[in-house]
Amino acid sequence: MPTEHGACILSVGDVIELRLKARAYALVGIDKLSDYSDTRLAAVYNGVGPDWFPAKLRDSLSRLNKRILPAVLVHDIDYDSGGTKAEFLIYNRNLGINSEICIEREYAKWSLQKLFAQWRVKRYVKLCDLYVNLVK
Repeated sequence: MPTEHGACILSVGDVIELRLKARAYALVGIDKLSDYSDTRLAAVYNGVGPDWFPAKLRDSLSRLNKRILPAVLVHDIDYDSGGTKAEFLIYNRNLGINSEICIEREYAKWSLQKLFAQWRVKRYVKLCDLYVNLVK
């Protein structure tokens, strides 16, 4: 994943790759992808973590979780589209569902890496919910 000055950015090629994976995996909410150009998707994407996380932290988290980035892209689109507190909580549930789909497709059936990825995603969703409940 390219970075610029420590910030999470995607090239158009990266966006196309994530878009194709999101569609191939039939992720929840992929219908919104058609509303965004590749350039706009690259601008909306901020990596794993909220905007207020330092860019270097989001970049590190994104590298650690590169196999769920299609789910992260859909989540960023959801957040960009706005909504009510209840809708943001649904977006977070979808992040968990989509991440699990990515994990099932990307990891061996039984592996410690897979179990650790699943554990991390559960924590991320809880942090997203905490953010929504405190800020939204």
